[in-house]
Parts: sequence; C-alpha cells; structure tokens
Amino acid sequence: MISGEFDLSVAATFALIPLISDFLITSGLNVVFSIIVGLFVAALIGLLNGMIVIKSGIPSFIVTLGTLFVWLGVALQISGGQPHSFNLPISTRNILVGSIGFNGLINSQLIWLIILGVLFYLILERHQWGNWIYAIGGNKDAARAMGIRVDLVKISLFMLTAILAGFAGIMESALYSQVIANQGGNLELDSIAAAVIGGTSLFGGEGSVIGGIIGTIIIWSIENGLILAGVSSYVYETLIGALIIIVVIIHRYAKKAGKNVRLGDINEQ
Repeated sequence: MISGEFDLSVAATFALIPLISDFLITSGLNVVFSIIVGLFVAALIGLLNGMIVIKSGIPSFIVTLGTLFVWLGVALQISGGQPHSFNLPISTRNILVGSIGFNGLINSQLIWLIILGVLFYLILERHQWGNWIYAIGGNKDAARAMGIRVDLVKISLFMLTAILAGFAGIMESALYSQVIANQGGNLELDSIAAAVIGGTSLFGGEGSVIGGIIGTIIIWSIENGLILAGVSSYVYETLIGALIIIVVIIHRYAKKAGKNVRLGDINEQ
C-alpha cells in the first residue's frame, strides 16, 4: 500500500499455501521441504499478480480481486470444500506456534512478529529499497525519472506480500491442526483496515511497519472486546468500516491543513 498498490488475493493465498504443503506432506515428502515448496508457490502467485498489474496497467485492486477468487476456487478444488488435518511434527509445530519461556507465557507467533517487524522496519526506514518504496508511492513517474526500477520494486513487493500471507496461513493451520479453504475470509479487508488505521495512506507514499502493527492490535482488540462484551459480531464489521472512513477523512483533512500551513509560511516569507 505504501507503494500505491493493493493485494486482495492474500486471503486466498492464506488458505491455499497450507493446503499445498499439506498435500505434499501427506504424499510422503519432507515437512520442511513441503513448506518451502508452498512458500515458493506463494512467490509465484505474487509474481503473477505483479506481472499482470505491470503489463496490463489494470489497477491492482481489480487484478487481485480477480486472483482472490481464482485461488479461492483452486483451494476449494484441492480441499473438496472440507477441512483437512494439518498435523506437523512437534518440533516444527513448536517453532511455528509453540510456547516458550516461563510456563509457556511467550508464544512463537510473538517472536515471529518481533523478528519480521524489526526486519521490515529496518528495510523500510533504513535501506535504499525502503526509500524506493516511498518514492514510488509518492510519485512513480518522478521515481522512474530518478532511475528507480519501479516495475521491479512493485513485483518484488507483490511476491513478498504473497510469501508472508502463505507463511501466516501455515502458522494458523499449524495452530489449529487443520486447514480450511476459506480460512482467510475477510482477512484481505482486515489487513487494509489495520494498515489504514495505523497511518498508511490509501493513495500511497505514507505508512510504516510500526503503524501497521499498532493498527492490527487496535482492530483485534476491538473485536475481542466486543466478543467479551457479548456484542454481535455484525457490530464489529460496522465499527471497522466506520473507523476506516473516519481515519481516512481525518488523514485527508490533516494533510490538507498541513499543506495550507506550509503555503502560509511561504507567503509570509
């Protein structure tokens, strides 16, 4: 989103990749190898998304909406619409979703979040690639004129997004020891909501890893709070939708106000 693109197909990738890995595992292949192959397939899905967007010029929102249904259909075909068991060796499962520390207070998922969060924070804020991402989202024509390989950067981001979605799907399937074709339902919208609430602009060029994490914590805290309060799950959808609109409106007005202040300072000078 910071680069000015969307990937709605993450919800289907989230379910398809653990299904592929599970198929390979049940076929007798090594568990680690099966997971790596699944993530490789995820990379190919991201590559396909990026290539279609770049070569056709069709907005990524439309392209990935189409591939969302394509890969969801493939997942349903593989699973037959039925839940599949996803039983990993204890050692592998502990690495993905186990508990560590005193009395198992720390989950492996938290460790993964910290590792990946720090890694991508450093890349986005301290590495040249991160600067390219911001530049492309701000003005891709200006970025191209500066010599930035816009198409290559965008394709790499589509691939990275798909790999992370597949990895997250494998983690969830390992946690519940099963994989369902529609287990990623609405996650594509939740991910956009988390990013927007965390300060990422829908128009590209603005956002941060920390903001995305904070946005995720906020929306899941809202959902859990509503559940504990005994409120209908439909209220959650209404609140998140309203919150997205409010945040975007505030962001637009704040940006406009900031621009007016800068223009006023220039006029005074």
